Amino acid sequence: MSRKSAQKAKTESAELRALKKELEFVKFQLKKEKLTNKLKAQRNEKEIQELIAEGESVLSQQHQEQEREMNQMKQKVRETRQLLEHEEFIHNRNIVVQMECDEEMLKKEQAITRQLEQRNKELKDALDKGIKCGHTLCVRCLKQIARPDSIECPFDDHVTELDEKEKIDGLPKNYIVFNM
Repeated sequence: MSRKSAQKAKTESAELRALKKELEFVKFQLKKEKLTNKLKAQRNEKEIQELIAEGESVLSQQHQEQEREMNQMKQKVRETRQLLEHEEFIHNRNIVVQMECDEEMLKKEQAITRQLEQRNKELKDALDKGIKCGHTLCVRCLKQIARPDSIECPFDDHVTELDEKEKIDGLPKNYIVFNM
């Protein structure tokens, strides 16, 4: 072999060794990068799992918070309903008591009205009435001396004819004597 060829072979051999070294270095870099990527992927997967777990935890906390708020609202509604039922009971009881008082008052007023009507009738009966001769007698006395259709005056024997419809009640009242 010639020197040129030997030198060419040596150069090629050196280039080949350099290329082999570079290939080994590239393979190492590739392996390193694969391993780094694999570690990054695992780290990313772990972070994703942590984020999912954290998200689930947040969702669970939110759900628990919503459930707690819902339970508080339900309790408030229950308390409000009880309060309203109690107020309605008191209101209805007050209405019943008021109605009983009103009824008792009405009965008393009716009793008083009946008493007043009775007293009015008694006063009317006690009110003196005038007969045609001018004399005045109380209704009781007039009823004692009255005949079915007339009254004879006990003082002057004058006869006063009674109207069939009016009888003694139809005679004029003597208010002057009443006011004495």
